[in-house]
Amino acid sequence: MEQLGEEWRPDRSGVLLRSDENGIIFQPIREAKEVLTSERAIELIGGGVAQGIPMSMSIPTKKGFRSFGIELNEHLNEVVESRHFPSIKAKIIELIDFASSQNTSPITPAEERAQGSEKDSVDDKVFYSTSSGSKTLH
Repeated sequence: MEQLGEEWRPDRSGVLLRSDENGIIFQPIREAKEVLTSERAIELIGGGVAQGIPMSMSIPTKKGFRSFGIELNEHLNEVVESRHFPSIKAKIIELIDFASSQNTSPITPAEERAQGSEKDSVDDKVFYSTSSGSKTLH
């Protein structure tokens, strides 16, 4: 991700970008709707979706609880293909609203995790279908 410019530093963009074996994760460190729907963010997210790079978001829920991870490609493919910026923005806002309203696990102190009392994952993840409104935790 070194090809991204200085403007993508978390202190400037408001987004922490992480990569893992499953693609790129967008984790807002400021207001999610503001930083993830900026023109720059939508161009990066949309470009990744268009190229088939797995993209996801890790969205904060309640204070003291884990973030909620949501995969973006399936939900954004159609609007990205339309190349209609307002539709892409609206869909991202819909996904942020959905993710931020989820009930996630409480954050566990590191010493308790080290004792094996809870999984090490940062996010609770979901596969979400906007057409049926169904959700399945993964």
